[in-house]
Amino acid sequence: MTVNPNHLFSTLTRRDFVKRAGGCAGLSSLSILSTLLNLKLTQSALAAGPANNDYKGLVCLFAFGGMDSRNLLAPYEPVEWQGYRDIRQGLHYDPGNGVALPRAGDLPQTDPNWGMSLKPIEPKPTNPINGGRRFGIHGYFNANRNENNGQSVNPSEDYMRQLYRDQNLTFVCNVGSLVNPDTTWENWTNFRPVGLFSHSDEQRNWMTAVPDSQSQNIGFLGRTADMLMSTHNETSAISMNIVMDSFRTMSIGENTLPYIITDSGSHEFIFDRYPRTSTPTHRDTIITNMTDGLLSQQFANLLELSHATSRRDAIDAALAYNDATLNVTLKTDNAMGFGPWPTHGLGRDMRQVARSIIAREALGQTRQLFFLSRGGFDNHSQLIPNHNVSLAEIGETVYRFWKEMEAWGLQDCVTLFTASDFERTYGPNSNKGTDHAWASNQFVVGGSQINGGDVVGVQPDASDPAKFVSSTRSTRIYSTDTRGRIFPSHSVDEYMAEIIKWFGDFTDGDLENILPNYSNFAGRPKIGHMA
Repeated sequence: MTVNPNHLFSTLTRRDFVKRAGGCAGLSSLSILSTLLNLKLTQSALAAGPANNDYKGLVCLFAFGGMDSRNLLAPYEPVEWQGYRDIRQGLHYDPGNGVALPRAGDLPQTDPNWGMSLKPIEPKPTNPINGGRRFGIHGYFNANRNENNGQSVNPSEDYMRQLYRDQNLTFVCNVGSLVNPDTTWENWTNFRPVGLFSHSDEQRNWMTAVPDSQSQNIGFLGRTADMLMSTHNETSAISMNIVMDSFRTMSIGENTLPYIITDSGSHEFIFDRYPRTSTPTHRDTIITNMTDGLLSQQFANLLELSHATSRRDAIDAALAYNDATLNVTLKTDNAMGFGPWPTHGLGRDMRQVARSIIAREALGQTRQLFFLSRGGFDNHSQLIPNHNVSLAEIGETVYRFWKEMEAWGLQDCVTLFTASDFERTYGPNSNKGTDHAWASNQFVVGGSQINGGDVVGVQPDASDPAKFVSSTRSTRIYSTDTRGRIFPSHSVDEYMAEIIKWFGDFTDGDLENILPNYSNFAGRPKIGHMA
């Protein structure tokens, strides 16, 4: 076949190729680097993996910026809700700087604030800590607001509460990075994580689960993959850790690196402004020949680490990944009573995660670890309008993802969990926003493997606001200062231990390798979000 002389690949020089990839700095965010450096590669075609009975997938959804989860999950009982309203200095539509949400039961459905208002959920009656209390979830998190063109929700929409009632969703209260379980006033300054209240430090603390060190760069999902790589995915050219868009510390291990994908698949060094060639065979020949020529050059340090033995494996892996995932048809995409998948960034990313899970057999993977994220949670001002958008995106995306997993019969094989830098202050600032704090509420989605339909962990009782924001230290027992920076009741180690133990069938000894500070919390009761 004659190559068009005007086509990209007939005239692309090595310098142009690297330049269009963003230079060596740009290469660091592409899947080629993650494969070249450290992934276990194969020269053979991918073998089909076992069926669902040996498959497990774990999905981390990280809220960058520090999600204000006091409005994601808030008190609903009258006295406790009034305390919450007082700590948050009034309802968001009251005069002043208040950021509290009203209860749905206090407003007519025609009220413009009803859509975002708190919708009640009830923990299990047998819950030893929260049984008998009601909580409210943010109304736009609960309903498919974005499918209504951003307008107020339809009263009949009740999506996340339905997941909760179906026991596919559980909230986990008051989780944060901890070095030591003792968070009393007398001891917290000695045991608090390094860089507490700092975005970069607390993101690292969460992702590494080593909050007493600023030099740690290995994440707990990376360590998990290290522990499993010898027994799972042995025929796969793709890392067990799959990450959207760029490297994330949580997914970096001692012996494994994440495989980087985008919402449209894996990078093949075909750039968006250039069309694909007419046939896949021709395209693949051009790509591999060009890459062989590129990677045979002696670049400084970055690529010469492994180009001699794996110079084409990264492209081969990208082609294999795309061949396995691009033609996957999602069962809930304009079908089964659903419209199209959400088209915002998080929706597109989660769509690609779903495709990767469905293509697990073609990829030769019996274990998959995913990391994706949604930014925009650093809301020092105008918390309410920003949250209305971000929580609506998370709610509709997680709901759609879960319904897709159910459609494929994968509900007992896949678990999704959330994480974030830190909580926001319970008390607002002067700009109707909230500032950096500590312990936060998270949620987990799964099938029979989770303790669904519950609110677990210690959610401090807001009935007495003085315990959160009093100027007297002896009265203020739940938080570090008068802004309401709440002490964690549970560590990241405890939160993740139950999830990771399910994923890998690990022993407590294994968990200490994955979560280095896990032994500090030995002997404490389980939080109880996993079955």
